[in-house]
Amino acid sequence: MTRIKASITAGIRPCAMVFHEQPDKSWTEMDFKLLEAYQQLQDEICPSCGQPVWLCRSTSPNISWSVHETTCQYTKAVEEKKWRLDHKKGSPKKEDRASWGRIFYATPQVPSYLGDDVKLPTREEFYQNG
Repeated sequence: MTRIKASITAGIRPCAMVFHEQPDKSWTEMDFKLLEAYQQLQDEICPSCGQPVWLCRSTSPNISWSVHETTCQYTKAVEEKKWRLDHKKGSPKKEDRASWGRIFYATPQVPSYLGDDVKLPTREEFYQNG
């Protein structure tokens, strides 16, 4: 994906980036197919969560979401600076500091009670059942 995106940015054939070919050759059928596939993937990204729509909008019982938490240190520093500008005196409360830079995100998974043989729903299944 990164190489295809790089080829688009550079204005060269996708195969040139993917296979490290010379970019000055004529576009091939594979170049057009790669570009079309890349665009289709981009068009199917949910604007709300950034996941593929066929996962995040699936009603399949074979999918659940595991929520994770991380801290963006950049955002934490900016939020701390904003707090200090707004509050000339004192120290921030522990609960204020705890939320600075906090990011939650989720990853799809098969519910553990379904066993190891069950797989996440596919794009094709989503559109067939849609």
